[in-house]
Amino acid sequence: MRKFFIKFKDRLTSSYWFFPSTLFFMALVGALITLNLDFNHKKEIGNFLKNVFFLKELSLSTVRTYLGTLVGAVITVVGVVFSLTILTVSTASSQFGPRILNNFMRDRGNQVTLGVYTSTFVYASTILICLYEDPELAFVPYLSIFVSYLLALSCIGFLIYYIHHIPNSLRIESIVYKIATQTIDMIDKKFPEEEKLKNMDVLDSPKKVEEYNELESNLSFETYSNSVGYVQAIDLEGITSWAKDEDIQLCLNLRPGDFSNGRVVLAITSVELSNKQRQELNDFYAYGEGRTLPQNLMYLFSQLIEVAVRALSPGINDPITAMSCIDWMEAALMKMIDKDTKYSVIRDENSVARVLIRPLCTEEIFEHLNKGLAQYVATSYSTSMHWMSSLNRMHLAAKSSGQRKAIEHCARVLYSSCRDTVSVQSELHKMHRAFQAFNVLGVEHKSGTTNPIQ
Repeated sequence: MRKFFIKFKDRLTSSYWFFPSTLFFMALVGALITLNLDFNHKKEIGNFLKNVFFLKELSLSTVRTYLGTLVGAVITVVGVVFSLTILTVSTASSQFGPRILNNFMRDRGNQVTLGVYTSTFVYASTILICLYEDPELAFVPYLSIFVSYLLALSCIGFLIYYIHHIPNSLRIESIVYKIATQTIDMIDKKFPEEEKLKNMDVLDSPKKVEEYNELESNLSFETYSNSVGYVQAIDLEGITSWAKDEDIQLCLNLRPGDFSNGRVVLAITSVELSNKQRQELNDFYAYGEGRTLPQNLMYLFSQLIEVAVRALSPGINDPITAMSCIDWMEAALMKMIDKDTKYSVIRDENSVARVLIRPLCTEEIFEHLNKGLAQYVATSYSTSMHWMSSLNRMHLAAKSSGQRKAIEHCARVLYSSCRDTVSVQSELHKMHRAFQAFNVLGVEHKSGTTNPIQ
């Protein structure tokens, strides 16, 4: 059940219909409530608003004219706002990559602005059609008119905000900053969340590692996924509870962001599962058409890589943007270096180890960055030096030999790529000196010496 909640929440927050629809129904209900109050308390509400807000006596014809004008103006502006939103989304997709589109779909400012205008239209329209024509029943709904006036003022405020927000959201600095802060926030939330999950053990001592290896050796039965698509969410708490009820121990093989072809190993268990148990285990995974944010940290790094790679393409040739992406990736990776965990064990209420998981580790992220960045960064000398300097700083901050080896491998690949693309000797010498800082120049080079620039 929890997996569906995570998936459903992600769909709601990345849609343009949820907030406008919610405000739409709130406006409809609000209009009926204020009309009812106006009808049952005409004199009290009218006198109060006249005395407190200095409202003058209004006629029904004036009210109809005002509401009709408001409805027409609002629906016109809604068309403009909607057109600008679609234009922004189209521009972002073509300029910065299709995966960046999700960030604009999640933009709460756009969603609320559309919602405010549609709700104002619905509210004013409802009040307008509910005005009586019969002279004996006709009355001026002062409270409803006053609320519609406040909504009109809010529309002006949101229009001013929206005019500023649209060009600001298309600034490359804003896009990179938003992705980077999401990445850092997810690192802060994801790892404490796993560590604070009830009875979670992180393998931070030789004794725990030995216990993990012993437990893993008892797992020998493979269970396969029966669904096709990207893993979008996993209900770890549900799996732990299920494993306790079935008296099973298992190691999860798939993580959020992994692709299942319908035949991939889902988990390795201590006993062979029945068909019913296999289906129950599969039901704890939510699959979809693509990678999503809620539990997939690598997806955010992929977005930063995509922006950097597009910036370095021959048609754009913007190394400054690529270096900005590298700076923010360095900030996120520094967080990962401090919080890095390779394996975790989830225990049940009786402290029995039930589920083994593989949290995303720093080495995997560096490998991912290496595959996505190296060949493109090497085409720009300034960006290459910037990435090499970042790798050097992260190498100094690394906490384990595995982290240092992963960073050194990135440096080797970058250095090797630069030797094939950089033709200026002075630049090659500078790159060589930057690479020497890693103390890994004992590797064999094409020239057969420790200094290939001779």
